[in-house]
Formats: sequence, structure tokens, C-alpha cells
Amino acid sequence: MKFIKLKDILPGMILAKDVKDLSGRVLLIAGNRLSENHTKIFRSWGITEVCTESEVAPKDPEKKLIDTESPEYKKAEKELQELFRYTDMNNPVVKEMFQLSLERKILKMSSP
Repeated sequence: MKFIKLKDILPGMILAKDVKDLSGRVLLIAGNRLSENHTKIFRSWGITEVCTESEVAPKDPEKKLIDTESPEYKKAEKELQELFRYTDMNNPVVKEMFQLSLERKILKMSSP
């Protein structure tokens, strides 16, 4: 079992744990086979990751892993923390937006 971000889910994967919305309401029970429609629905309910029975490789094999110790990462993180200072970073949707913004900012900084 592994928690996987919605962007890395492949159709046909099987849920290992129930998917619940932020208030605890069950959206889909464990054992169901996931489809693209499920990921769209999860996204609309603020779900950012689910627990599946099998691991999955990222959809983009060319995607580089981000070095969290690099100066670019530290600089981008500091800049974004300033932009996100008035948000609730415990909210899973805000966390996901921060992470996506961080990835894009680092990629932009490292491109020629």
C-alpha cells in the first residue's frame, strides 16, 4: 500500500483504503478499480492523494526528481512561502497548490 498523488494514478489501479472528503464522508470504498473519472471527482472534492494496492511509476519518465537541498529549491520555497503567508497550509488543497507552484518555479529557474 502506498499513498499516491492524483497526477500519478493510472486507470485500473485498486484502492487500498476508502477515499474520504475533508469532512470524513466516504467518496469511494477500498477495493474499487480507479478510472480517469474517479481522479476528476477526487480533485473536485479536494482530494490530493489516495492509497492504492500497488505502486506506480510517474507518468512522465523524463521528469527529474527535485533536490530539496539545492539553492534553487531553497530560494523558490522562500519566495513562495512569502506569497502563501496568509493561507492555511494545513489545508490539503493549499498544500497541493504550494507544491505545484514550487515545482513550476524550480523548473522555470533551471531552464535556460
